[in-house]
Amino acid sequence: MFEIIISISILTTQTRITNTKLQLITLGLFLYSSSIYAQLHHQTIGALGGSQSQGCLNLIKTKNAHLVSNPADIPYILNWSLETQQKVVQKKLFIELDSDEKIIYNYLKKENKSALDVIAISCEMPTSKVAYLLLNLELKGVCRPLPGKEFGLV
Repeated sequence: MFEIIISISILTTQTRITNTKLQLITLGLFLYSSSIYAQLHHQTIGALGGSQSQGCLNLIKTKNAHLVSNPADIPYILNWSLETQQKVVQKKLFIELDSDEKIIYNYLKKENKSALDVIAISCEMPTSKVAYLLLNLELKGVCRPLPGKEFGLV
């Protein structure tokens, strides 16, 4: 039961789930766990038409709850796609760079990778301006940050 609570809390933090969906998940997990409990202790949950099953049957009848036979049913009921498809990102062939960005680009092309301070000294620019230009280059997909305040071309 502890694993079920953890998975619900992880699920709610990773995706936006409405209160109704969360109630459905909780109810489904409760029904699933109570059916396992009943099987282990050789007990019945409630007879069809009996007073113990009226609440659950009414929820299912009004489509406020679903029958869950295993945990894989929950994403199916909520119409979630568990397969993650990676988007193919095509590099731009012609990226427009201004004159200062071209200076930094040519320096990184020549040096392969370099630290922020070394780039600023070599290109004869203030460090703050180089940091700004490197951020612009990173957003354009031209360069990437490396460990140790170093930058290199993509």
